Amino acid sequence: MNRQSERPPAVIVMSDLAALARQHRLITDIAERGLAPLVVVGPTTDLPKLNGHIADPAHPLSRIEAVRQFPDAVIAGVLASVQDWVADYDVRGVICSGEVFVDPCGVLSEALGLPGPGTWAARVCRDKVMQRVLLRDHGPAWRAFAPHQRDAAASDAYPCVVKPAGRMFSSGVVRVENDEELRAALTAYEPDETILVEELVEGPEFSVEALVHNGELLWSGVTAKLTNEGDSRFFTEIGHTSPADLPLAHTDALVAANAAILKTLRFDSGITHAEFRLRDGQPVLMEIAARLPGDAITMMWHLATGKPIEPAIVDLALGVRPDYPTPTRRAVQRTLGTAAGLVLAVAVLGLRPGPLALAGTVVALELLLEYAVARNYGLGVVFLTPLALLLTELAAPAAPTGALVLDRAVGSLLGVLLALLCALAVVHDRAAVRARRALAACVLASAQAREALAAGRAGAAPEVLQAGLAAAVVELREAEDAAAGELRPAGTDPADLARAERRAYRLLGLLAAAGREGAHTAPGTGPGPVPLPWSPPSLSPSARSRP
Repeated sequence: MNRQSERPPAVIVMSDLAALARQHRLITDIAERGLAPLVVVGPTTDLPKLNGHIADPAHPLSRIEAVRQFPDAVIAGVLASVQDWVADYDVRGVICSGEVFVDPCGVLSEALGLPGPGTWAARVCRDKVMQRVLLRDHGPAWRAFAPHQRDAAASDAYPCVVKPAGRMFSSGVVRVENDEELRAALTAYEPDETILVEELVEGPEFSVEALVHNGELLWSGVTAKLTNEGDSRFFTEIGHTSPADLPLAHTDALVAANAAILKTLRFDSGITHAEFRLRDGQPVLMEIAARLPGDAITMMWHLATGKPIEPAIVDLALGVRPDYPTPTRRAVQRTLGTAAGLVLAVAVLGLRPGPLALAGTVVALELLLEYAVARNYGLGVVFLTPLALLLTELAAPAAPTGALVLDRAVGSLLGVLLALLCALAVVHDRAAVRARRALAACVLASAQAREALAAGRAGAAPEVLQAGLAAAVVELREAEDAAAGELRPAGTDPADLARAERRAYRLLGLLAAAGREGAHTAPGTGPGPVPLPWSPPSLSPSARSRP
């Protein structure tokens, strides 16, 4: 048994107590996958309080395996402080849910060959000046002033916005109306802070949350933001709505702008949280973060989709393509909406309204239906059901009320059952069997490649080993994609599929290197054994996605 298999598998989460409390599903989901949650927190966390939660068996944070508190988030310090975790555990993922840890998380994940945003994307997401330079086509007009330039800070137009380049949570962001207010605002910042002076972009504010896997944008959600800027000079967020109630064209514009920004950043894997304002229907970037969103946004997406987002984030950290959200919400809404509509219909018909009252009720329900259905399908069905029954009552007033309601209930039930039967009729296990066979073939091809590399035999005929391993890993990817679209689970751990794929890519690189070495070796001598670590590090998705 090699050393890696003897070490317990783990995921490192860098956060703080407030974020952990909101997103405790991260910890429980990691633990339920048989992985050890290792948590890093910063100086703002009340460590005794967190340790109290860990010691409480009834608390979800009790699943934390180990926790460490650091005085700051300097990359070198964080890496040095977790080196024993990396040695003692088989670290399979790194997750950032705290802004200060964006840089260390990006570096650590890439250093370990694990999925992550990439160090470049993480660095840009952590620095507002870099965002303005790199993403200048998406942001407002701006000027930056280094600490030694602060006396020269000025704005070309007022009102404008002043903000520190390295802070978070809207800290230090203030609106100023003239030079005098600008000079006064500058005195509130630390002497070593770089300051941004930006044009005031007027318009509603939104955030776009996105899930990205190997550079592919899988899911986007738009959240509406409410701030206190109407009553003050500041921009503190005081409310959110997920998903935002927007015209489709505006939603599409926000999602498209965010996709273009992620492509520019070469963002590889993880969740992002970007903030925009809509000015005359056009998105203007305020900032983007390579971490989970703050406040209660993750919980609101759970309510909006019916599925928590934290398991998808763990999937991304493990290199697994997540499926979020599930497409069952509308069916549930229809079932529940029909039931509520039947109750409303019974109440109206029980009053035995006359023809005029019945017609007036139909008109009112029609208005409510038109208003509700575009905003929430389930609420629309609540009004659609009694509307259909009352129209039937107008057309055939002799029909008993009970018969009308029973007919509608039976019809809806049959419709739901028929839809389920149709879905089950096309379900089979061929994709699951294919995925299991592809995984076994990929593991076997990887083992053969490792044996050849260790014995120094890979250089003699590397193309044979490479062809077999490449075919196996391509089939694994195609089989996994096919199984992901089936209703019946594949029966294989997605993390096992991702690890096998990463290991195969790593071995392909080693085979290519061995082939090049063999081509330059004197005939008959052969290349020596290729030195292998006790387990080859995974090839990072970011490395695979770039030429």
